[in-house]
Amino acid sequence: MSHQVLARKWRPREFDALVGQPHVVRALSHALGTGRLHHAYLFTGTRGVGKTTLARILAKAVNCEVGLGPAPCGRCDACVSIDAGRFVDVIELDAASNRGVDEMTQLLENAVYAPVAGRYKVYVIDEVHMLTHHAFNAMLKTLEEPPGHLLFVLATTDPQKVPVTVLSRCMQFNLRNVRPAEIAGHLAKVLDAESVAFEPEALELLGRQAAGSVRDALSLTDQAIAYGAGTLTAAAVRDMLGLLDGRQVDRILDALADGDGAALVAIADEIAAENLAPEAVLGDLAERLSALAVIDALGERETGEGDDFISAARRWQGRFAGADLQVYYQVALHARRDIGLAPDTRSGLTMALLRMLAFTVEAESAEAPHVAAVAPGPWTPARSESGPRPEPPVRPEPPARPEPPARPEPASRPAESPIARRTSQAQATGGLSSASAALRAVRAARERQQAGGRRPEPSEDPEGAPAADEPPRPRVDAASGRPTGPGGGGRAGREPDFRTPGLPPEPPPDPDFEPPNDSTDSDQDEAPPRQRRFVSPAPQETPAADVAGAQSPARGPEQDWPALAARLALRGRLGEFMRQSELIDWQGGDIRVRVPIATLQDTRLLERVGEALAAHLGLPAVRLQAEVGQVRGDTAAARTDAEQRARQQRAQETIETDPFVRSVVEDLGASIVPDSIRPVSAPSSGDC
Repeated sequence: MSHQVLARKWRPREFDALVGQPHVVRALSHALGTGRLHHAYLFTGTRGVGKTTLARILAKAVNCEVGLGPAPCGRCDACVSIDAGRFVDVIELDAASNRGVDEMTQLLENAVYAPVAGRYKVYVIDEVHMLTHHAFNAMLKTLEEPPGHLLFVLATTDPQKVPVTVLSRCMQFNLRNVRPAEIAGHLAKVLDAESVAFEPEALELLGRQAAGSVRDALSLTDQAIAYGAGTLTAAAVRDMLGLLDGRQVDRILDALADGDGAALVAIADEIAAENLAPEAVLGDLAERLSALAVIDALGERETGEGDDFISAARRWQGRFAGADLQVYYQVALHARRDIGLAPDTRSGLTMALLRMLAFTVEAESAEAPHVAAVAPGPWTPARSESGPRPEPPVRPEPPARPEPPARPEPASRPAESPIARRTSQAQATGGLSSASAALRAVRAARERQQAGGRRPEPSEDPEGAPAADEPPRPRVDAASGRPTGPGGGGRAGREPDFRTPGLPPEPPPDPDFEPPNDSTDSDQDEAPPRQRRFVSPAPQETPAADVAGAQSPARGPEQDWPALAARLALRGRLGEFMRQSELIDWQGGDIRVRVPIATLQDTRLLERVGEALAAHLGLPAVRLQAEVGQVRGDTAAARTDAEQRARQQRAQETIETDPFVRSVVEDLGASIVPDSIRPVSAPSSGDC
């Protein structure tokens, strides 16, 4: 057979003829020119990029009769024999078919003998990753310390399967995929030498279809020459490869620009009727969309030479928003990957095109970003004395709050609890938010749980006398929790008060109290660094004791921050914030704290803690600020740790001073293990 395929006929026989691998050619040429040869080389890369070709050129360079150098003559007996594959000192081994330890052992047995006709004995092992584990182990010692006349050249398409012990003994070169433009230029030189007429567009199609492999491109060129009867035209190459002519993609882009869903469905039907691959349609569409995105990013600047694909996409410049191009591109990629999951290719392509249209960004939303309306808070920041502050935006006046009803006499009905009173009045005025209502419900449930699961009892009047319509209640001893005095037996219908001892009763609210607008400190004009500020709505009624503590600059009952944290008894991150934070300043509704870590400075966390504080204190708003720093003062966590250490110390002292324990230690020689002592009861006065 006289004809030789282009891939074999045009295999490079010198370094300068290699396409698309200048980084490897430069390194090998310098090594050969200076005589700094490594004893083992590893060439990696996809198929058809020149791994075996480089191995043969390297074998000719080290065995050329003219001399060792980067440019073998190609005419001496050694060069001609190596090109023909019959040189005795160049042994090529296909590891895909000779992968066992026996073949490797036989190969290495001859490694100790000097070359017969050349300067070096070269072992070329192709697809080296196919060798077995035992075969790799057999070659390790020889690969690391080969004889001076031996040169290993390994080639693989999957270097991840090569053991690291082999990789560390080789000089590795990664051969890159060749760009379509370089492949098209190489094909043009080959076809000019072969006297074959061609269209440049046909070579561009072949270069893209080759996917970086020069050998694949030459094989496709052979097929295209046969298909086109000796000539290469774009139409013939497109028809041979089953590619689109671009008209369908142009129509799809026009339909997307016009928002025409019916046209997209019709285009998908035509593509299915012509039996075109939907993957190819989506691939070409993704390429066109990427070109449009590049044009959108570059603006009016030139894209440079060789960007014909981008230049062809300029007819749609300005017809798509940048966000739309990104969405279309992502939909095309995902649909191309998932087209096999569709019931049929026609419906898969149709749904992909309609999905692009469905996710198109509306013009008005793209031009004017949506801003959520925020309801005005129940407070207005005051002006600083140091200077005028910017006028706040005009807010609608809140509806006038109805006058609170006059409080009935204690004898007429039982006094209402502060929580129930604030909740009912807030519901009547419409000022109770869902978050505040949820906080009140949780707090009421917690109070019932602390009271032993029973309903809260009506409060007594200031003089301590029970209400007129309430039967006498037995008194409860705070230490034992048992009823004392008359009626201590606890008749049916009467329940003892199991509220937590040591906590003062919550005083009745003052309905006429209005929170002062005390935000006049000039230091609050600007929030310090690493601080966030929030306004949390809360009901308008305020317990007298809590408000007294909040208004006073001195530390009042509620400004004992660790005690307030224990009283709130929040859970999760809210409770952790209260336990770990340190109070810095408290002026009315403005609270500044310090937290040890930045995660406790979360926006939503501060907002929720502010709502809980506002609900507990009965303030209209709590402006909570948090800064990150080292916590040195008193915190709930530090107080709990101190109490725990004190209880542990008392427990150890109790054990050590116990007469029985001392007698056991002294008489029997026993010893006390300190870590085994644990307090057994809840913390209380005088209890270990």
